[in-house]
Amino acid sequence: MMKVFSARWLLSKLRGSSGLPTLATIEPTTRCNCRCLYCRALISKTEMSSLQGRDMTLEDFDMVLKKLPFIRRFEFVGLGEPFLHPHLFDMIARINQKGKRSCVSTNGTILDENTCVNIIQSGLDFLRVSIDSADPDTFAKLRAGAELQQVKAGVGRLVNVKRRMKSKTPRLILSVVASRENQGELKDIIRLAQSLEVPVVRIRNLYAPLPEMQKKKIPDLQNLKLVEELTDFAQRLQIELHTFAEECLRDLRGVYITVDGYVTPCIFAYYPEKIQFGNLLKEGFKSIWNSAEYEEFRRTFPEKTPRFCQLCKGLSTEEVTTSVRTTSSYSPVV
Repeated sequence: MMKVFSARWLLSKLRGSSGLPTLATIEPTTRCNCRCLYCRALISKTEMSSLQGRDMTLEDFDMVLKKLPFIRRFEFVGLGEPFLHPHLFDMIARINQKGKRSCVSTNGTILDENTCVNIIQSGLDFLRVSIDSADPDTFAKLRAGAELQQVKAGVGRLVNVKRRMKSKTPRLILSVVASRENQGELKDIIRLAQSLEVPVVRIRNLYAPLPEMQKKKIPDLQNLKLVEELTDFAQRLQIELHTFAEECLRDLRGVYITVDGYVTPCIFAYYPEKIQFGNLLKEGFKSIWNSAEYEEFRRTFPEKTPRFCQLCKGLSTEEVTTSVRTTSSYSPVV
């Protein structure tokens, strides 16, 4: 008989027996060569301009790494393109030297021969490549500054370099943000993964923290039907598929650390809400993790959710206002 577990119980198991997180997502840089639709909706032009050109220094990264000995997996993702960081491969190598697992999320535009070789030599375990459309025009609209053919060529190049260097890593994943813009193309993207020899596709629904993004989100009731259809389709093509569910549970297993060292539950808590519980470059991790505010957040999630979580669910502005008034005590901290 299938057991039904509470989200709180599952979260406690995901965090590990020590009660500390097992996953750390690090924003290595805010520099990016693309102007993706959803990032432009999330961050104002003024703020984006002020954030451009920010890299986490290697010294700061070493400090972060030293303070997180219990983390099992590190992921690099944020507002910027990780491969634009001048020391990203040094960071990956440091992680893997400690026996930890590493993952990078990329827009796929910088997968030239030299980068592909460096990826393999660094020991990177997983590489997620963002492809939100199998149609060149739709892709260009969603990922302004990138071209579908360019990304496809980069993925193909990495597959060939892996084969030439006889490397099983990194494991490649196509990462897709599903929205009304590309809802009809999801099977085409799975086909594309098969043609590119990418074994895994990860489809998550659009986070909708701003009202103008909510109308682009696929309604939750449609997700259930989509998951069933896409899972069956992927199985026939022998593609491993991860869809929609458990995003918040997975993210709250760990912490998100911004380029400036701020500790926050996820990227959408910090951008644009500026919710954070401390700075890892100035404080010890346990003092941040065990703070009254952070403990309250974890203890009451998901029954009590702050504003950014409510908006991510795609609720209407009226619903969010009512819910926040009665359930959320969290406010932005700059």
